[in-house]
Amino acid sequence: CRPPLVLAAAPANATRGPSVEQLPPFAALRRLADPDEMPFEGEENCRNPLFSTHWAGKSDILHLNAEPSTQYDLRLCPFYNGRVACCSASFEAEQEEAFRRWVEHFRRKMSHLHDFQLEMEGLKVSETYLRVDYAEKALFNKAFSTFNEALETAGTCFDTLLEYMAGALCFACDPRWKRKVLTNDAGTAVVAVRVSESSNEDLWVSCSEFAAAADELMARVGEASLAKAIISPIEDLSPFVSRIGVAEYMAAKALAPMRGPNENKLRAEPEEAVIAGERRRLGTPDV
Repeated sequence: CRPPLVLAAAPANATRGPSVEQLPPFAALRRLADPDEMPFEGEENCRNPLFSTHWAGKSDILHLNAEPSTQYDLRLCPFYNGRVACCSASFEAEQEEAFRRWVEHFRRKMSHLHDFQLEMEGLKVSETYLRVDYAEKALFNKAFSTFNEALETAGTCFDTLLEYMAGALCFACDPRWKRKVLTNDAGTAVVAVRVSESSNEDLWVSCSEFAAAADELMARVGEASLAKAIISPIEDLSPFVSRIGVAEYMAAKALAPMRGPNENKLRAEPEEAVIAGERRRLGTPDV
């Protein structure tokens, strides 16, 4: 099963919280090894470096099991019920909070696009807009027209990326994590999660329409000199315009699944508008 749709059906500026019932392991992680395959002796453990901040022994936070044990009442990652696992029902509070932060991460990207669109709309009734020639107005209007398509297709893409992150969070439950990652020479840090090509293709199927819309949006905004008058930076959509870009972006996010609190972006003060406008082509990505 899939997580409930969070962003595809929601307005870009929605503030409602996500309804999180399950965080099913994404296919990218489930296809790596047969869960019923017998592990090598001594292979199973709950010391996945991706979740080192939540290893057993820490007293100030909810933590993973010290040793793999059979679970029966997991709500968020039910795939591991009836199997030995490293996460417990109590640890689900940490997973759910991390997932909510990922929802906010992608929701903010949509909100930033919506905010920029509104600022463009406001600029169309300003003295600045009225003073420029017809050609510049045409470029600005063309750029403005690209936002609806990007916002309409972003939700489907981002919901699939959230499913990916749900799988990454459920990876904390897997005691056979060693065969599914690449580590540094010392074995103390994960440098990559092994993700199947078919799973990257699944991401692209969900994101290809948004990719085309995002590519068109960035190109048209880049052509519109009048867009430089807008104070807010435009959201950097470059990671989402190609199959490789989406795969690499999510591979990097999978290395830090237990996302910390989202930071608020600073906005330029009005008196800095001219400087900000000259400096901005694409804003700093929301990491």
